[in-house]
Amino acid sequence: MKLLTRTTIYYFISTLLVFSIGTVIFFYSLRKILDEEVNEGLQTKKTELQLYFSKTEVLPEVWPPGTGILSISKYRGTFNDVNRDTLYLNTVEGEILPYRLLQFSTQVNKENYSVLISQPLIESEDLLEAIIFSLIILFVITIILMILINRVISKKIWRTFYETLSTLKKFDLKNSGSLKFSKTGIREFKELNEALSLLTEKISSDFRNMKEFTENASHELQTPLAVISAKLELLIQSSGLTEEQANSIRVCYESANKLAKINSSLLLVSRIENRQFNNEEKTDLSEMLQLKLKSFSELFELNGLKVENKIETKNIQIPLPAALSEILLNNLLGNALKHTEKGGLVFIALSTHKLSVANTGKPLDVPATEIFKRFARSSKSANSNGLGLSILKKICDTYNLKPTYLYRDGKHFFEVEF
Repeated sequence: MKLLTRTTIYYFISTLLVFSIGTVIFFYSLRKILDEEVNEGLQTKKTELQLYFSKTEVLPEVWPPGTGILSISKYRGTFNDVNRDTLYLNTVEGEILPYRLLQFSTQVNKENYSVLISQPLIESEDLLEAIIFSLIILFVITIILMILINRVISKKIWRTFYETLSTLKKFDLKNSGSLKFSKTGIREFKELNEALSLLTEKISSDFRNMKEFTENASHELQTPLAVISAKLELLIQSSGLTEEQANSIRVCYESANKLAKINSSLLLVSRIENRQFNNEEKTDLSEMLQLKLKSFSELFELNGLKVENKIETKNIQIPLPAALSEILLNNLLGNALKHTEKGGLVFIALSTHKLSVANTGKPLDVPATEIFKRFARSSKSANSNGLGLSILKKICDTYNLKPTYLYRDGKHFFEVEF
């Protein structure tokens, strides 16, 4: 849900709550005022009747219209005024209407009488209903106008924020320059833009430094390692070496080669993490897989492995650069080659949504959940540097592919879903 929509909802709910409470308070306040007006009217009628009785000292045989007199009867003693509400049938309008009654005591010719007078409440009720109805209509119109005005104002205020967000979405480390945000007179957005400018400049600078380091490391480390390997190879071929010296040189030579492979793998991981490959490139995985199977066929034969493959369709395009697609296939096929015992079976399947490589073998002595971690390897894989599957996982995570591993029925299954 957008911030503007959420703000509008909160504003509407709070306004509705405030209006509801205000309406209840207004209703009872208005009701009280109208009741007081009716009571004052009854008291005025009472005063007029008492004045009339004191002047004439007789009770009227016919109650004058407008006096509201309902009954006059003799009463022993006196009592305080009594107010109450009731309903009477209005013969003129033919309906039951609400009335307010006032019963009071008075003296006429030294005799006490109880007088009951009434005042219709229909006018007060109609007035109250009309006011409440008008208030509700006014509220509905007001709240609609306020919501529309609030959205227009909020959109104008938050325009800078959405422009900043749009600029950030277009931010690309590979092609990043200095980000230019829209000018604004709002202090908070201005400080946000300044902070984001500093942050993106720092990120770009760190990325450039990392990229330079990767490139320099690739050049500076590989060259000495190649020289060391070459010199050690010459030493091994030298005459006059004892068996112990030759073994020592051979160990150094193998370690140097292993170090060169680890260095290359770590640099590759760094390049993948920094997205130094063309992210827009796509690869025909079916064509590349067939080429890889041809290049691996001799190796599989030398190791006495039986290979079966099932490539359902052709021209399977995946959003992965060709260089990384080749590395992914090399790691999967190379992993099957290394960890399948002589006479074993390797099965490769490719569909429009999944690549699967399975090989026979004994269960691993490392947890399946750690198989894709760096330097995680079986104790039986002495020649592995433990980075092949880690690189595969990094490629998949970076390009939204899903790698999985499963051991079932004496087979290791590595699958990559597109």
